[in-house]
Amino acid sequence: MEQKQRNPWKILAIAAALAVPALLVTGAVVGRVEDAIAAHRATELALASSPPTETIDACNRYASLANLGMAGEAQGEATASDVAGDVASDAEAAPSGHRAVGVGTSLGLNEQNKQSPLARAAYRDCMARKGYAS
Repeated sequence: MEQKQRNPWKILAIAAALAVPALLVTGAVVGRVEDAIAAHRATELALASSPPTETIDACNRYASLANLGMAGEAQGEATASDVAGDVASDAEAAPSGHRAVGVGTSLGLNEQNKQSPLARAAYRDCMARKGYAS
């Protein structure tokens, strides 16, 4: 009987041909899972750092007053310093009632205030004083 002689290089080539695609598929799956986890963490961070509704509303009132040049004071409405005081007290607001807004942006700014560069600047300034600036 004749024994077949096995070529170790042939066995190595077959093993590599089977292992390389398996490793490529594993790497692709792991990469996608890591991307999904990173995106989820970024979303959680953005929501955790979103200002409460009360802060957004107070900054919108402040921006409206700034846009009007404080004209509302003569009509008995809140002054800018009153609104700023409201904004300062919003730090103790309950975590419920958060809106999903981007930190350091003018998201949450109402439609009327979006039309005025002065109101947008006042809103950003108000949010920055509350610690919601990038």
